[in-house]
Amino acid sequence: MGMKRLIAALSAVALLGACSAEAEPKTEPPAPSTTPTPSATATAGESLPSDTPEKAIRKWVKADSRMQNTGDSTQYLALTTGDCQPCIAWANRVAETYSAGGRAQGVELTVDSVVPFSLEEERWHMLQISSPRWTLYEESGSEPTEFDGGTQGIAVQLKRVEGRLLVRNFLLQGSAS
Repeated sequence: MGMKRLIAALSAVALLGACSAEAEPKTEPPAPSTTPTPSATATAGESLPSDTPEKAIRKWVKADSRMQNTGDSTQYLALTTGDCQPCIAWANRVAETYSAGGRAQGVELTVDSVVPFSLEEERWHMLQISSPRWTLYEESGSEPTEFDGGTQGIAVQLKRVEGRLLVRNFLLQGSAS
């Protein structure tokens, strides 16, 4: 898939989400269909997976906050596929900070919205994530860097592996890599 097409689609989804978030009156989105798709239909004796894309994404975001606050990436990486390169790179960056004696304080990421979309027959979810003010110490003894918090758009792609939905890829809105 072309990265430029993905970025363009993310921008369009984010813009539509922002416009709809400001529209009044607010209405509840339609409930997702409870009819399983043929690929999700259980065979005799099997049960359907209980996780949904939104639940899987919320668990992953919560694990990301925990990882940033503790330096422990175990739970975060357990919620990703083994080949999610941005996930591995992010976990390594957090590990490097903690290995250098650094730390983060007050990271509390919150999923404000999840909007599914398709691009070139691939299913993605556009998230709006918010966080309050938080602090980063890059290494032992370093001066703190304060972050004001705010919102960030993130596109997330999931993959079902052994009955579990795991994060396969993600891209920060506005990022070209």
